[in-house]
Amino acid sequence: MIIKNIKIINHDAVIENGFIEIRDDKIVNIGQNYTGTEDSISGEYALPGFIDIHIHGTNGHDVMDGTTEALDALTMNLPKEGTTSFLATTLTMSESKLKKAIANIADFKSDKVGAQILGIHLEGPYVNCSFKGAQNEKFIQKPSIESISELLKEADGLVKLVTYAPEKTDVSFTKFLADNNIIPSVGHSGATMSEVLEHVEYGLTNITHFQNRQSGHHHRHPGVVSAGFYSDTLNTELIVDGIHVNKDAVKVVYKVKTKDRILLITDSVRAKGLRDGTYNLGGLDITKSEGAVRTTTGALAGSILSLNDAVKNMMDYTGCTLHEIVSMTSYNQAKLLQVDNTLGTIAPGYDADIVILDKNLNILYTFCKGQQAYKKM
Repeated sequence: MIIKNIKIINHDAVIENGFIEIRDDKIVNIGQNYTGTEDSISGEYALPGFIDIHIHGTNGHDVMDGTTEALDALTMNLPKEGTTSFLATTLTMSESKLKKAIANIADFKSDKVGAQILGIHLEGPYVNCSFKGAQNEKFIQKPSIESISELLKEADGLVKLVTYAPEKTDVSFTKFLADNNIIPSVGHSGATMSEVLEHVEYGLTNITHFQNRQSGHHHRHPGVVSAGFYSDTLNTELIVDGIHVNKDAVKVVYKVKTKDRILLITDSVRAKGLRDGTYNLGGLDITKSEGAVRTTTGALAGSILSLNDAVKNMMDYTGCTLHEIVSMTSYNQAKLLQVDNTLGTIAPGYDADIVILDKNLNILYTFCKGQQAYKKM
């Protein structure tokens, strides 16, 4: 297959009037001014497929359902927003339900064309109750190597990222994750800046949904947000829906962290794609209304954001370029997950995970491993 007459956007380069040649599931050639006669498609922009490292659900389904149907729904629906791979994200629930959800992901196989599950993001249960947000308080645990080792037994090596409150443990927990090639991520945390930076020395590299449900930046009590702004090594997940983070605050994050340390996420839940109403998240009732999802106490409970809308919002709020967007939607994620030799770039030898946009940044096509997973009708 040939994609031609298109601007190819990578994190570090732009190719005008480009073409992409795909054979089976790989990109075999890229260049300019295609002159062949093979059937082809075209659009305005070609970007590497988006990678969402923090997503719970969509269209009535949630990772914690622990069913093949739920994972099928995610893999089949996400390409319409440009997402070609993702981390299936869990919630704070009982150990039995967590084990069931984890084992379900580990066992999941699909012969359908859709987004690829790159692994598991455990969001909790090791969080700070005071910053729980929509995490179920009944099942919050203190971080321990013994506890997480039990969960890892079900995962077949697929746990790639763990969100936890570092102030609730010592650095041995962080070191254990890093030593096992799992990304330690601070979130739902009241840690001080100094506590976060201590854990950075032992492998902490990420902040979960930056500026949401974590200690803030205060001139007398610097917290997780302060550490995020200060550290040159901490990556920051960002929910750019205009609700979780004010657009002017997004500008600040963009200026300080730059394209190299921002990862756009959705943190979307089962209510995405459904009408307003009441739904369930981790055993809690949540209500979708006026573009947001909240618990009965008013706390934000994930989002209904699509990653493509996050792209549009980020560009609108900050004036960033499309090649910077590639860093924030694909390249940074691939690098963090250590799959940047196959994902996050449009280049020969890479997986043919590609999203084609029109001039207004609407998605025309999404290809997952060379197969058309979405086409705008």
